[in-house]
Amino acid sequence: MRTLHELLSAFQDSTSSDLHLTEDESPCIRVNGDLFLLEGFEPFSPSDMAKMTEELVGQENFERFNAENELDMAIEFKGDRMRVNIYRQQKKIAWALRLLPSCFFPLDKLGLSPSITSMACTLQK
Repeated sequence: MRTLHELLSAFQDSTSSDLHLTEDESPCIRVNGDLFLLEGFEPFSPSDMAKMTEELVGQENFERFNAENELDMAIEFKGDRMRVNIYRQQKKIAWALRLLPSCFFPLDKLGLSPSITSMACTLQK
């Protein structure tokens, strides 16, 4: 079995925005809105998914996930932040991870109309 570190590293090194993972299915990445299999990874068994999920979120959060069947949080991995959503899909553990931008663009670079920019600046005061 490939490790959690290897999985997150492969996701981080890809050109994708999201990683989708479900028990007994091959991991997928989202590139420009389309899903592709993450090369070099086989499906993870239910026991492997449970172990990796606990490793990813820690024991306390894993217990909360088991009680509530859903968990949302953020993690940091090798300098990048990721949004983590763990849930049950047809009684199987599933993940959706999204890489978060490490820097934010200034308003003038977002292509917004001047009226929206002005409103945003007014609301911040």
